[in-house]
Amino acid sequence: MNSPNNNQIEELRAYNQALEDSPEYQSILPEVMKEVYTIYVNERLESLESFLEREKDNPYFSQPIIPDDLPFCSPQDVLSEIDEAKMKVLIAKEYMPDNPERAASALEQLGCCHRIWSMQKTILKEKHGITWYTPAELNPDIKFD
Repeated sequence: MNSPNNNQIEELRAYNQALEDSPEYQSILPEVMKEVYTIYVNERLESLESFLEREKDNPYFSQPIIPDDLPFCSPQDVLSEIDEAKMKVLIAKEYMPDNPERAASALEQLGCCHRIWSMQKTILKEKHGITWYTPAELNPDIKFD
């Protein structure tokens, strides 16, 4: 979308609101969002599991002295990040596949709304022929995270 003017944005907002209020959209939204959250959870689990696999043999875990190349990171900081990642993986796996929305909430991270909206937009268009605009597209002056 090429930098729409205020009138165009207002028209798109009205279009989106009418779409989101429509019975057709309301009937498909749960299925679409289940798919969106399932994809998001699977992506995040893959990323976290990859991180955990890379870090399993991290030599900093057993070193009592902080190495010179990591002046702002202690072994405890790395361990807590590892522990947090493990906990997120366990929680998300517990809720998948029955409740992907709840699993996704356990895996949320800064900026994830953009990925979720992108998937929602794509699925609505490709599977249902519906053009939907994300909150970021409808509010270009607002920074979403």
